[in-house]
Amino acid sequence: MPGLRDYRAFIDDLESELSRIGALLAGQSASTTPCRQGCSDCCRPLSVLPLEAFAITNSCEPQGSDRNARECLPRSCAFLTADHVCAIYPARPFLCRTRGFPILHMNGEGDWESDACAKRGFPSLSQGSPGLKLEAWNARLYKLNEEFCRQNEIPARRVPIADLRPAQATATLPVLR
Repeated sequence: MPGLRDYRAFIDDLESELSRIGALLAGQSASTTPCRQGCSDCCRPLSVLPLEAFAITNSCEPQGSDRNARECLPRSCAFLTADHVCAIYPARPFLCRTRGFPILHMNGEGDWESDACAKRGFPSLSQGSPGLKLEAWNARLYKLNEEFCRQNEIPARRVPIADLRPAQATATLPVLR
């Protein structure tokens, strides 16, 4: 049954690919680490797939104090603390894991386009450049999510990350055993 085990395997594969890309680009950028603690330029409110929400709410307790009790930055992710630390870093979703890395995606004409954090100083990427090709990763994640939602009879609609509470008892995201 798709659940945390399959999602964690997906995340492990993604982390391996991001490490591979980082190693290939090591000489092309001032930093091979996509983000450093304290950099929160990309940490904006976002929504996650139900499978990602389940992983976040069931995989870890947030670092630091209770999110409702701590000060969060305005116009930022609900899990970004006032000192610019991700409270759910070990369980952060796909989008957060890929931020800062060079991304390759198809535009409407079928041509590769690239995107990377301007602070990292990566050169323009082309089809042959090392970069994460989003289409394949998105397709794999969406397939896992579809199966998770179907088997658990929950809607496949995205969940605002601000609505999540780690370790919450959920009616809409059942705990899988």
